[in-house]
Amino acid sequence: MYGVLSNSKVRLGLLEFGDIDQSYDYHGLLDYVKRADALGYSRIWFGEHYSSNLAFTNPEPLLPALAVATERIRLGIGGMLLKYHAPYRIASHYKLLANMFLDRIDLGLCKTSLPNNFARILMGCGSNEYNEEFDLKLDELQMYLDDRGVIVVDGAVKIPPFQSHALPSLWMLNSSFEEINKYPNRGLNFCRCLFHSSGRLRPAEIDILRNRRGSGNAVAIALFCSEDRGRNITFENDLRSRPGVVHKNLLCATPQEARDYIIELKEEAEFDEVILLNLGRTYTEKCMIIELLQNQFKNEIV
Repeated sequence: MYGVLSNSKVRLGLLEFGDIDQSYDYHGLLDYVKRADALGYSRIWFGEHYSSNLAFTNPEPLLPALAVATERIRLGIGGMLLKYHAPYRIASHYKLLANMFLDRIDLGLCKTSLPNNFARILMGCGSNEYNEEFDLKLDELQMYLDDRGVIVVDGAVKIPPFQSHALPSLWMLNSSFEEINKYPNRGLNFCRCLFHSSGRLRPAEIDILRNRRGSGNAVAIALFCSEDRGRNITFENDLRSRPGVVHKNLLCATPQEARDYIIELKEEAEFDEVILLNLGRTYTEKCMIIELLQNQFKNEIV
């Protein structure tokens, strides 16, 4: 029996970077995603990062396997480094997935840049040689996704399945609101990441959200949750002392404190959804955290 988070007015999703102590616990990852599905979490995104201490760099191969193993949770990449990928390949991959798993595939995009040595490995050339503008690649990607023609005329490139109306849900992931009004016009939803930025939302940003219409919006926060306040303090101090993807704006809290923060955040900015980067160090610990939160929210009415 599924949980109630997706039916509540508090919609919670998850973000996963694969940065755990047991770096190659793929069976644990599978169990974690299946547990999130059963508890009623709305979606889980997997980040694209290039670091030696992660369980995955580009998570695309995970998506079909996890989709088969689950029933309703949305799955996707959050976010893809679009500047370093061919739009045709992305469109063909995610259009096919979206038609295999209807209404369950997300495609999150971000503008992050990589050091030149990583760019050379990914693309076979230096970033200065093949680093097209993000917006140009986005135009090309959306052109391939939106073209639902049946036949190929004069060598035109089209991507099957033809005449399909199933497409991935497109998201723009950003650490600021500088371009929030730009991407909804392109049909993209918007996710504001708080743990890569200055923290709480400014009044001007809240006004932008409240006046914005037409696309979904979400906020992403980094969270560790335990009923032991001493454990939370120790965890936060230790995490800040280690190199890694997340260094600032961490929420290390009891389940009640986490609930209060999330409710306050949602109410002040009217987000559709809160995405949680679960900072648990093993997938067993991550499962415990999402269960603690589900117990807090299952009877919540906002």
